[in-house]
Amino acid sequence: MKLLPSFLISILFLSPCDTFAQEKVIITITFFKEGKPVEINNNFHIYIFTEDSLLKKTYLPKIQDNQFTLPQFNKEQKGIILFVYKNHCIAFDQVNLYHNQNMKWEFGIDNRPFHPDNHAGTSKDEIKKIKQINYLKFNPLEYGDGTRLSNYIHNMRQYKNDVKKLLIGQLRK
Repeated sequence: MKLLPSFLISILFLSPCDTFAQEKVIITITFFKEGKPVEINNNFHIYIFTEDSLLKKTYLPKIQDNQFTLPQFNKEQKGIILFVYKNHCIAFDQVNLYHNQNMKWEFGIDNRPFHPDNHAGTSKDEIKKIKQINYLKFNPLEYGDGTRLSNYIHNMRQYKNDVKKLLIGQLRK
C-alpha cells in the first residue's frame, strides 16, 4: 500500500513540464464599424510586438474561426497589438498582454457622430477635434469585467502613416 503514493510522486516528477504550464488562452476576434458587426471571416491579421532589454519579437498568430491561441506572456509583459482588416488598421501600444482566461477582443472604428460610449469623459471641445475613434475592448469569457482602450484620431493621414511605419519598422527587426 505504501508503494502507491511513491508511484504517484514519481509520475509527477517524471512528467513533461507541460503538465504544469499555464493553460492555453483562446482569443476570439470581432470587429465593429459604426457600432455594427463586420463579418471578418478569418480575413484579417493580428500582430503582437514585444520588446525587452534583450529581445524584440513579432507574433503573427494563426487565425482559425476568428480565433487564435495567445502566446504565453508573463504578468508584466506589455506590447503593441495591431489589427489589420482590408484597409483598416487599428493599433494600440503599451498593452498588457497577459490573460489568464479566454477572451474576446472587440476592435472597432467609430466616425462622426460618435457613439457616446466611445468618448465618455471627453470634453465637447476635444470631441470636436476628433476625426475617428478606434477602440479595443477586452471582454473576459469566464469571469470578471472587461477593459477598453480608445485612440482618438485627430489626423487620419498622420495616423495611417504612423501605423504603416510601425508595421514596417517592427517587421524589419
